[in-house]
Amino acid sequence: MRYLNYALIFCLLAFPSCGQSQSATSCEAILKQKMNLENPESIFSNIRQLTACGLDSMDIATISEPTVVGGFIVNWNGKGKEGPTYRDYFNQVSATLHMPEYVAMKQDMAKAARIMEKKASAATWEADTKPLLELAFTQEELNEARELMLNNKYEQLTYREVFFEYTSMKKSTLENKQQNELQATEASLLAIKATYAPYCDTSLLAATPYNLLAFQSYSAGLQCAKKMSRTALVYFTGVNCVNSRKMEAAVLQNEGVKKVIESGMVFISLACDD
Repeated sequence: MRYLNYALIFCLLAFPSCGQSQSATSCEAILKQKMNLENPESIFSNIRQLTACGLDSMDIATISEPTVVGGFIVNWNGKGKEGPTYRDYFNQVSATLHMPEYVAMKQDMAKAARIMEKKASAATWEADTKPLLELAFTQEELNEARELMLNNKYEQLTYREVFFEYTSMKKSTLENKQQNELQATEASLLAIKATYAPYCDTSLLAATPYNLLAFQSYSAGLQCAKKMSRTALVYFTGVNCVNSRKMEAAVLQNEGVKKVIESGMVFISLACDD
């Protein structure tokens, strides 16, 4: 159940009362509503109101995890029946909330939440944070958080506050890294695009999510390939196609494959369901 870790970290850091139930709209009123499958925001909003059905904040974090909600919607669409109600969803996900592994994890979370309210101390750090190990943080992350506390000479902070500072720092570092990678990718794509400029209409070239330049027009791509004396590589894909996403992740994002395509081919991507 490691996939729940991000929800658990958010629950631990953002809500001092993580695990406690809150009052909301009546349970029956929510359960009888139809899920608007075309409005994901309304779905998540209503799921969060299921605290009225006896769920606490950790339960809500678990059953509102996008992969859980998405999996339910996909399976329901496959049944070809009338749209589901929140009762249908609640009945399906309730089994997860009664799994022995989940119950045990909630008990561990209760211990972790109590630790988060303690004053952080370098002297007792290892013993205090041991319950957090593998539940929400790795040993490396615990060590990094401790170093952050020592280096910044934090005083009178709770463990919750220390870890909030730590996760905020990690998020900022990750965002900077992603921004740098994006800028590097854009510069690389511009350089490749320049090689097409003397021969082809580069306004018809578009960047793909997997960082390859592609023509979305067969005729324009073929014309460009002829002018550059290159092989035209045609990729038949789909806007809604699971196998295409697997192909892109496993093959087209491979650096060796990309190098071969960029150096000697004209790539044409045709969405067959568009």
